[in-house]
Parts: sequence; structure tokens; C-alpha cells
Amino acid sequence: MNYHGKMLNNIQNYIESLFNQSEADFLMYHNLEHTKFVVAKTQEIGADHTLDKTDFLILSASAWFHDAGHLTGGLKFHED
Repeated sequence: MNYHGKMLNNIQNYIESLFNQSEADFLMYHNLEHTKFVVAKTQEIGADHTLDKTDFLILSASAWFHDAGHLTGGLKFHED
């Protein structure tokens, strides 16, 4: 596995562990399944464009992290 693949794998493992360790069961929409869906669609779109490996890594990492902030802090009424 190359550097970019290892980084994506580490990011995926980290985000999955955050969600799995979280007590944010109240997240109906911004949960791990949603994050995985966004990652898949983002990578699908990214594959259709001529992105170099670093840009694809940045795009994919952004998709993995896009809802991680919802696991902590003020979420009152967010899901509404």
C-alpha cells in the first residue's frame, strides 16, 4: 500500500473509532453510515476528475472528517 493509501486507511480507522467510542447515539443523520456514504460519493466524483494523489487524499480526508465535529459540543437542535 502506498503512502496515500496508508493515510486514507489511518484516517478511516480514526474516524470510525471516534464514532464507535462516541456516545452520540442521538445523531440520526450525521452518523458513521452517513459519513461512509459521503466518502464513497466523494471518491466516486473525485475518480471522474483528473486529481493527483495528494488532491484525492485531501478530498477523501475532508469527506471522512466532515461530520466528526458533531460528536462533541453544542448540537442542540442541530438534527432538527
